[in-house]
Amino acid sequence: MWNGTLEWVTDRFLIAGSLTAGTEKQAELPGTPSYGWFAGALWLQWLATDAWHFALRPEFFRDEDGLMTGSRQTLTAVALTAEYQLRPSTQHTTSVRLEYRFDRSTGDEGGFYEGANNQLVPEQHLLIASVMWFFDWERQRVGR
Repeated sequence: MWNGTLEWVTDRFLIAGSLTAGTEKQAELPGTPSYGWFAGALWLQWLATDAWHFALRPEFFRDEDGLMTGSRQTLTAVALTAEYQLRPSTQHTTSVRLEYRFDRSTGDEGGFYEGANNQLVPEQHLLIASVMWFFDWERQRVGR
């Protein structure tokens, strides 16, 4: 397996990319062929203010032998995130996040389950909303 990551970070921006590849010998198959996969992602984050954060994350995963996913396919995806953080004190943070994600599978065997019959479709859309509360016990105890 091979993995490489590059990252550039400032006070307000983060840009990072990752590429990963792997192979595995298939001992149970005649000739012991090697099956492989290849993946990559790019992370872009912008801290517009101390409270507002925005992110974009495109990804891909190529599994032409079906080694990792069980289906011969290439997956592509993109996620968009908007987050608002409220910090009423140094010990408490509340984060409200909205994320949209689009996934696409290409390949005759791939796809996403949909409907009561669990039929395979090539695309899916997800909208995720979350509210998270963080409490920093250490800061509370020390009195910072």
